[in-house]
Amino acid sequence: MEDKEIIKFIVSAAVSQDPERSIKLSEPLVYQVENIKTTIINNTEDDTKLSLTLEIDTTDTERAKFIAENEVLRVANLLSWEKSIPLTNPRVGAMHYSTKPGNMNAIAFVETLHMSVMMSMNVTLNNHGIQILSDKLAGSSTVPDEVQFMWREAISEPSKSLQFLLYFRILEHIKGRRSKADEYIKEVEPTVPLEKGQYGEDISVYTYLRDNIHAKNPSFPYKDIERYLPTLSSIARKAIEDQYLN
Repeated sequence: MEDKEIIKFIVSAAVSQDPERSIKLSEPLVYQVENIKTTIINNTEDDTKLSLTLEIDTTDTERAKFIAENEVLRVANLLSWEKSIPLTNPRVGAMHYSTKPGNMNAIAFVETLHMSVMMSMNVTLNNHGIQILSDKLAGSSTVPDEVQFMWREAISEPSKSLQFLLYFRILEHIKGRRSKADEYIKEVEPTVPLEKGQYGEDISVYTYLRDNIHAKNPSFPYKDIERYLPTLSSIARKAIEDQYLN
């Protein structure tokens, strides 16, 4: 069977950010992975956005769209992990493709490629920071894709209660089960407040809140969810670093 012709597809994207908490690039961030070249720059019309261009060499429209969706998701996960950035709703939109030099054809999809972003702080990446991020995007991360996805899912979740559960889920995923996650919490935070578990055992306040977060008990300390959430986030991140980076 005859090999299909390779076509160059160009996909555009915009990353929207909170105007009070945004990232700026001092120069374009460019990286290449196999048949995908991605360029990320500051948006010239809206300084709260970053613009992305993906150049994909493949055989057909559906394959190009599939590759673009997966690469954008990978970028979102890695950026979220590296910079602790909430990223949501990555979608693929309009494409252009070329079958011969100078001949560009447009393909329009219903949705545009768009990621809503809230940054943890205002930050400008200099050329060294951009190079580090480019190398990470071009290479293989030691943090597994599914863990990066779990981190992005947790940090992007608007519900404090569900966010608490998602961070604890990361600990359970890494440590294997709830009891081991609780042991790890008490190891990294020796002075953690303790509560009584189902069988009268001492468990960390984080595990207690995790176990009872859906309880229809008027005395359940719901305010403690928000109180302990930032520290649980830090513990979950440390667990990832301990497991995969140290």
